[in-house]
Amino acid sequence: MTSWKGFLSPLNPNPFEGGVTLRTIPLTLILLLSLPLVGGQGEEVGELRTVTNHYYIEEDGTTVTFVREVRVLLPDQASKEDFERELDKFKTTRSERELEWRKEALREIQEYSKRTGRKMSLISSEIDMFISGDYGYLVFRAKISNFCLKEKYKYVFGDQFQGGTIVSGVTIRVTLPLKAKVIEVSPPPSNVRGNEIEWLGPQVFGEEEPYIEFVVPPKDLRDRIIDVENAIKIVKSKIRRGEISKGQINLDKLSEAEEHLERAVEYMEKGLIEKAMAEVNLAQKSYEESLEGYRHEIYYSLAVAIALMSLLMLFVRKRLKKVKRLQG
Repeated sequence: MTSWKGFLSPLNPNPFEGGVTLRTIPLTLILLLSLPLVGGQGEEVGELRTVTNHYYIEEDGTTVTFVREVRVLLPDQASKEDFERELDKFKTTRSERELEWRKEALREIQEYSKRTGRKMSLISSEIDMFISGDYGYLVFRAKISNFCLKEKYKYVFGDQFQGGTIVSGVTIRVTLPLKAKVIEVSPPPSNVRGNEIEWLGPQVFGEEEPYIEFVVPPKDLRDRIIDVENAIKIVKSKIRRGEISKGQINLDKLSEAEEHLERAVEYMEKGLIEKAMAEVNLAQKSYEESLEGYRHEIYYSLAVAIALMSLLMLFVRKRLKKVKRLQG
């Protein structure tokens, strides 16, 4: 299966054939190609290297930071020395390499924009190369705006991809915003950990895959759920402490408010934002109606207190006038 060959795609065909090793591939060429994701004939990527394509989706739901990390095994001193020599070359030509990477990223973003009809922009890009332990690393980063499709509360990751294959040793990982709720994932992922979704090779992807559809509940919805929930808790706490009598509160309406709130949370977890917002509105209404009797008592008590205060002030004024007449 042919896949989109770009840097930013998680899928990339292998231009190398036969027994490929670190010693037979110039690292400068590896650096330019970001190491192909699909192994050559008779080779699994995992034998010599691992490739992780990580997409970090920011809290706005559309901006993505793409990180491709290529980890190459350096099994002996000769391999390390080879890598160190290439690392020295990289350091002296870093600005050129970063410019090449930026040009490639811009070209690919233009292709994505044309394919989806959605204008994307490159915010930043960089390349890094280093040694850690027995491994050499090549890391490519690109931050792209408008990478994910947004439709009101719903977001889609992957509509720009054209499908393809990854082999053993290759990982595609997507980190969703912390508050995101997943609606659909295709194909079924290998692992799901919290807000991370991961596919491990070997894996075949169809058109517009890997695909993730998710929603990010708006902050005002989350805040309103918390506010109504806390208000109900306060009323119930005052009833328990005897500060408010049960007769002062419409307990049926209070229970109704809790039921609406539970449904709001349930809908939010499922990504049904509009239904969740409607339930929060109903919860707020039922909560306020539950307090009407209590408020009437407060208003009545306040009116009585004001009337008594007025009578007291009238009595005081009359006494003062009488005292003044006696003194005169």
